[in-house]
Amino acid sequence: IYLDDEYIVYSGVNDSDDATVVIRYDRASGKKVSLPVSERVQDRIDCDINYIYRDGDCLELVTASGIETWNVKTDDVAVCGGKDLGDDSYAVGAEGVCFYVTGDSGWDILRIDMKTKEKTDFVSEKEVFAVLEKEAGIPKEQAEDLDLIPYYDENRLYMEMCGNCEKKGTLAYRSIILSRENAAGAPLQYEKELTEYLWDDNGKRDLGKNDEYVWSESYLYEIRGGMAYVWWEDEDDDQDAIIYDIKTGKTRAASQSEMYSVESRDNTF
Repeated sequence: IYLDDEYIVYSGVNDSDDATVVIRYDRASGKKVSLPVSERVQDRIDCDINYIYRDGDCLELVTASGIETWNVKTDDVAVCGGKDLGDDSYAVGAEGVCFYVTGDSGWDILRIDMKTKEKTDFVSEKEVFAVLEKEAGIPKEQAEDLDLIPYYDENRLYMEMCGNCEKKGTLAYRSIILSRENAAGAPLQYEKELTEYLWDDNGKRDLGKNDEYVWSESYLYEIRGGMAYVWWEDEDDDQDAIIYDIKTGKTRAASQSEMYSVESRDNTF
């Protein structure tokens, strides 16, 4: 369920009555403690946690519809949610901050401070449309149909907008990357170099173009440590694993083990 340098928290089954139990394992002493688990927390552990943060004796369970603070000593649960977060929301975060992409209001993104639970507007749909049109040449009518995948890395929220767009008269499947630093007044910016690399490696790759449709043969796998992890597929459906340095634009081949090592983000499952 959760691990850090001090504890591992995991669930299992009690052989005597087939009941699910949750154990906190002290990594230094080897001591195991059975934790109290309410039905509500058990439901979350089974299927509905995006991220977990630790704050002393509490685990912050980040779910699609809110944040639930679980005190593992008392089993008390406090909920941070409300009208801003709906069942269609999803979250990404790290380093004490969480960003909710809310389904109720399109692409509006809410920022939640994990210590204070203060909620602030971080990105608006209006801003997204304006940057896509001005910087990437994607009009609002096309932008409305794009899907959004968020990533958070090194104090910056990245937004991958992916879907069908028209490019020079040809319908194309593209990924367009926007980002914003987690700081007051930071601009929402178009990651032009990364976007163009994902499209066709700045014109170096043949995408199998035809008159009707173009399908980009790359996809963004993860962003971690200032690097974009990218899969490229060739005509034989073989995959090249590439690590792209976002600051320098330099690339190198990666092993599959390097790619899969970033699949599970810190303190998640």
